[in-house]
Amino acid sequence: MEFNNLKELLQEFATEVVLEAQRNIGATQKVSKFKVSKTISKNFVASGKLKNGLRGKVNKDLTLSFYVVGAAKKYAMAIEHGQIGTKGMPTDDPYYMPSKNATTAKMPPSKMIFKWMERKNIKFRDKDGKFISKPSKSKREGIAYAIAKAIEERGRVGLHYFEYAYLDTLKVMGPDILTSVGKDIEVELLNTFRLVKKA
Repeated sequence: MEFNNLKELLQEFATEVVLEAQRNIGATQKVSKFKVSKTISKNFVASGKLKNGLRGKVNKDLTLSFYVVGAAKKYAMAIEHGQIGTKGMPTDDPYYMPSKNATTAKMPPSKMIFKWMERKNIKFRDKDGKFISKPSKSKREGIAYAIAKAIEERGRVGLHYFEYAYLDTLKVMGPDILTSVGKDIEVELLNTFRLVKKA
């Protein structure tokens, strides 16, 4: 059985899931026809490597695969599933809690945190919450180290960019996917009927 209608719709589904996952990461404006999951902070990802590395495909057996290619592959799972800190959890919000596939957090290189701070042009505040002028480089490096240490101790929230993209897209396209299966079966039955009639 060919399932041509289903194959075509599954490919569309995979493409939409990837697009929605890119929106969930926050590297692009979240404007979507799928309005189910929360809007994620646009500050979560700075470089765009993860966003550009997302992929989805339909396999020969009609299962779907979603994965990441490129440099972001090494940290994609930590962003998706979150990480458990050595001294606790990053949040008590169940929406962002680390999933069962989460690993224990390790201290990321503080120089990478520093680069992220510079790219995002992070604004600094004093202890009263008032904005202050940009601290010296050595002070900013100290802040980057403190952030890296906090990630190790408290872990990371799970962004679940692929999980929520899949669920959101399925809510919209699920009925059409089921209908396409029926259409493929109908075509197969008609073809079989023609063969029987010719015989």
